[in-house]
Amino acid sequence: MIIEFAFTGDTTHRLWKRYDQNSDTFNLNPVVQPNGSTAFVDTGTRPYNNFLHGMLTSSTRASANFTGGSVKVEKGAKNGFFFLGSYQWSKNLDNNSGEVEANDTALSQNFNFDHSYSRFDVRNRAVISGGYELPFGKGKAFAQTGIGNAILGGWTVQPAIRLQTGFPLTISASGGNFCTYCPQRASLAVGRTSGHLANPSPFHWLDATAFVSPGSTGAFNNQGTLTRNTERGPGTPAVDFSAIKNIHIYERVTAQFRAEAFNAINRAIFGNPGTNISTPSTFGVISSTSGTAADNRSLQLAMKVLW
Repeated sequence: MIIEFAFTGDTTHRLWKRYDQNSDTFNLNPVVQPNGSTAFVDTGTRPYNNFLHGMLTSSTRASANFTGGSVKVEKGAKNGFFFLGSYQWSKNLDNNSGEVEANDTALSQNFNFDHSYSRFDVRNRAVISGGYELPFGKGKAFAQTGIGNAILGGWTVQPAIRLQTGFPLTISASGGNFCTYCPQRASLAVGRTSGHLANPSPFHWLDATAFVSPGSTGAFNNQGTLTRNTERGPGTPAVDFSAIKNIHIYERVTAQFRAEAFNAINRAIFGNPGTNISTPSTFGVISSTSGTAADNRSLQLAMKVLW
């Protein structure tokens, strides 16, 4: 039996980050809006007023850091049984992951405003796998010869369970026209700290009442004060199962038959919900299963020859 504890830390500087150099400038002291929330007010001016938005620039002003603690328990084969289990708690922060999507730079005057959980941050992840060599066939307790050995011998079953929390989500709004390829963030409603629900469902994953639009000042749209990746999507529980039969052919030649089921219990692995508060009909609603975190149940049969 091997038990391992580990701590991992990493920090990275001078990463690439894209921004619009001619974005509108904002009052970086949040101003209370008529609905009681706060917003960064658009001044209606640009650094180069003779030119339009769209001076897209890549700068090495981004950074990231990672911290994680993990524990691993491994049991070598004994009486045909073996297993490996691991758990990791971690936190990955940055201000640039997802920059080519709607998670681009929100305030060109303040890159630190985007410093939050990375797009791929997973707070908790556990994997438990193992195997058991069935006690049938040559050298085992039962069915050592004949037809029993041919049918029952050489089998190993291997289950695996994967559990992890969801990926971060950014709450956005629509209507911002203060820069090119940059998002408009939402603001928190008065007295609210998050849109987390105690018992979320695919039809109601986020509390819409926790967020409001940052509004506008005259002809100009304001920027919300809620930073990126403040909410979480659904987690990923999945159970895989394999049945493997080794067939000894000649000396060092072995044929191996594998029957594998991924997400064997076919548990729904949901995608992320809608996160734009300007479209109430889809906000907080999950409309698909995930094609990245894990697939729906799939079966695979294979034959291998080892020598």
